[in-house]
Amino acid sequence: MADRFDNGKNGTTPKIGVGYPLFQLAKALRHATTTGDETAAARKVAQWQRVLEGMASGELAVGSRTPVVETPAWVTLEVVTGGFATGGMAAGGELRPHERALAAELGVSVGRETRALLNGYFLSEEGQTRLVEMSESGRFRLETPEEGALLVVSWLLRHDGTQAALAILDHIVPYFDRLRFFPAPSADVTRSGEQVVLQDVGKTIEALWQVRPQQQIETQSETIGIWTPLYDCAAGLLLETVEGDPPHVLRDEAGRPLRDDRGLDRVGGGTVCRLSPPGWAERVRSLLADYREAATRQRPSRRWWSKDGSFQRFLAAIDTHARNGEVPAGERAHLQRVLAHYLSKWSAPGSQTHRGRRQAQARHCDGPRHHQIARLLVLRLDRLPKTKGLDDASAASRPIDADECTETVPAGTAIPRHLVRKVGRAQVATVEELMRQGYITSADVLAGVLPQITSQIRSASLRDAEIRRIFAHVYQAF
Repeated sequence: MADRFDNGKNGTTPKIGVGYPLFQLAKALRHATTTGDETAAARKVAQWQRVLEGMASGELAVGSRTPVVETPAWVTLEVVTGGFATGGMAAGGELRPHERALAAELGVSVGRETRALLNGYFLSEEGQTRLVEMSESGRFRLETPEEGALLVVSWLLRHDGTQAALAILDHIVPYFDRLRFFPAPSADVTRSGEQVVLQDVGKTIEALWQVRPQQQIETQSETIGIWTPLYDCAAGLLLETVEGDPPHVLRDEAGRPLRDDRGLDRVGGGTVCRLSPPGWAERVRSLLADYREAATRQRPSRRWWSKDGSFQRFLAAIDTHARNGEVPAGERAHLQRVLAHYLSKWSAPGSQTHRGRRQAQARHCDGPRHHQIARLLVLRLDRLPKTKGLDDASAASRPIDADECTETVPAGTAIPRHLVRKVGRAQVATVEELMRQGYITSADVLAGVLPQITSQIRSASLRDAEIRRIFAHVYQAF
């Protein structure tokens, strides 16, 4: 089996094993089971499966300059983490939305020949006119270098470059049915100059959509809203059964708890489950009914349904006592200790101190959730051009306006810092500014934005503004 994955050819090509692709596939599978973004997770799984299948069949020669069999070197390949080609072509695959829109406009049915017909359209007089309009205005975008091929052909045909245009067509026409050789239209002109952008508004919106509810906050909110009031009620009912002083932790002169020979805190006060005030049993039954209803609507976390937890032991004790049952002496001693600790931390239920402490606890969960604020930022950014950056990122991350607020996110709500950082990645700024702000933190990130600058430097020697613009776009796409 190992031989099937040996990509060496006469010892000239590095031999790449399957360990890394298998690791990435396992990682993608694990991610698919833990993320809400099922489409993106499934796409990664499929990509790594294609890598392994291609390596096994021999269709992929990993480490070669032309890793996909019978595919020329000029074709941009779909590449995943680590530089592994999946066997797919970046300018190929499913029809993009702008291709489908053009097909609908031209009355071309969607099928196996659609892409070939669309590529051929741009060789017609009407298609050439459309390419000229895009290249002269700059209102186009390229995701891959191949998508600029027909723009170059159009320019050459208008500037005495017929032979060069035909040479390009000789290379690309055999791939008309598989690859896009024309650009996508854009409502905006791409910015040029020294300023760069890490990601456009569209990518920033995608990142904001990935902000999920914080499970810890949601669990704490559920606890405070549902289970804590029931717990406090159970503690209060148990406290009413104490014969004598309320249980309390015994302490030394320095305020440190005293320990018994088992290392447990020593407690004083009366014994629980001795008294049964008038109407007490009815209130116990009412509490138990409220608990069952709450548990039906919202499954409690382990803390609240565990039989070893203080809440369930409180419920069991008051239920047994209300039915005139006998709570064992050992359990009463344990309940006395747990109730003493409860009173030490929260004070007696219903007291002013108790209310103040619970209110302070609730304030930690008050206010809008971060994922709710992120959704409002999505609506705010959705009004802007998706393929551009933000000239003023601070304005885009300003507090929530009155016309944006909701019941859960009031006007004036400040944007959390980590969401401000997400928006800030779309700002248009110099490389120095982005480094100073901590957005460019590695050579890999820097390498991602340098083409935006070097494309302008490399194209500066071209006299014609139109071909200079096309060159810059192709360079950046590459």
